[in-house]
Amino acid sequence: MLASELKPSFTWSRTPYKPREQYEKEMHVPPLEFRATKDLEQPLGTLRWSLQECATGEILSSGDREFLLGDAVVFVKGDSPMPIHDTAIPLGAGFYLCRPAFSRTHHKEFTGFGLMLYQPVNSAFSWEWFDVDGVDHATKRQEGGELRMSIARYGDWLAVDRTEFLTDISLRAMAIPFPPNVSDLVKIPEIVSKPGWRALISKGSSIRWPSLIGGQLVLE
Repeated sequence: MLASELKPSFTWSRTPYKPREQYEKEMHVPPLEFRATKDLEQPLGTLRWSLQECATGEILSSGDREFLLGDAVVFVKGDSPMPIHDTAIPLGAGFYLCRPAFSRTHHKEFTGFGLMLYQPVNSAFSWEWFDVDGVDHATKRQEGGELRMSIARYGDWLAVDRTEFLTDISLRAMAIPFPPNVSDLVKIPEIVSKPGWRALISKGSSIRWPSLIGGQLVLE
């Protein structure tokens, strides 16, 4: 599907956390994929990475390359009213480095954001939190790591639009078949502490994150 075919709503309302039954129903529905239709050669940055299956130690993919706007994918799953959606860069083996749909306009300060080692079919769960502790600096809450970052405003919404890896950073994905409730993660720390996959993004990597705005994949 082309980005120009999506006309997102810019109305947002807080909704209750989805019940587990709804996740189980939705996990088998692949997300819609949207790609840029113009300026495909616009550079996003360079990543150096390796993706490992933890149980076997096998390197599933690795690379050191420049990414262009034409490489980026925006995933939209379910009835999402948010104008900022999941933006992803392919790492190979079905995994993506992903900036999740997230914004904070109801807070005066943008205090943190997530990155994911994303698998669109939802056979893995990933959420790595970064605390914003400076004007353009964020620290990974678990396992450590530092980013230089910037924030862009899209109308009334905020989103991270650039990340530079100041240190090597590891992103984990867990073999959980659908996004768990927070209470589930508390009950099963052994699963959280033993991820199924890891992607190591090397120091010096840097990516600009396009967003799907008004039906077009754009860079600020």
